[in-house]
Amino acid sequence: MVTGRGTLLALLMLVALLGAVTTMTGCARRAIGGPPGEHCLDCHGASHESPGGAHAAASTGCAACHLGDKSATDKTLAHLGMEREPGALRTVDRTCGTCHAAEAARVRTSLMTTGRGLVGVDRFAFGEIATPDTDETLADVLAARNPSPAQSHLRRLCAGCHLGSTRDNRDDCVRGIGSGCGACHGGRPS
Repeated sequence: MVTGRGTLLALLMLVALLGAVTTMTGCARRAIGGPPGEHCLDCHGASHESPGGAHAAASTGCAACHLGDKSATDKTLAHLGMEREPGALRTVDRTCGTCHAAEAARVRTSLMTTGRGLVGVDRFAFGEIATPDTDETLADVLAARNPSPAQSHLRRLCAGCHLGSTRDNRDDCVRGIGSGCGACHGGRPS
């Protein structure tokens, strides 16, 4: 039969064990919750880090959008393969597209992604091509090693907002917005 002192001792041992486990992970578990087996919220549990709504970290977790290794408790291992810009078209099939496949497929060929009309008209207006008809996309403009004056203009003004861009290839006026799906479905950081 367990006495009051034995119960107290068992409780203290349990608290000590839980403290040791928390210390080994390097983080203090936050009270937000999240999917079973996902350890992202062990460190990233602050309420301002969750997008809220249908995509709230407490319900969908973090890895559904950010990828990475959700079962890892080591920071370096957890961040391997992580997508820092959820919704970026380079990884949309593994992020947003897992739930929104039709939308992801439609966006890939949209004018908001390719910008074909913008490229043709801009290069024509700059006198670089004979007609405004071209198959050149904003992705091609961003990839140009030695951009023409029209391509430089497009990079500064148009390519940053179009969906195929990422934060690392934007002009200052459009920094801070998400990429791909996140350009419209994500807020600006405060």
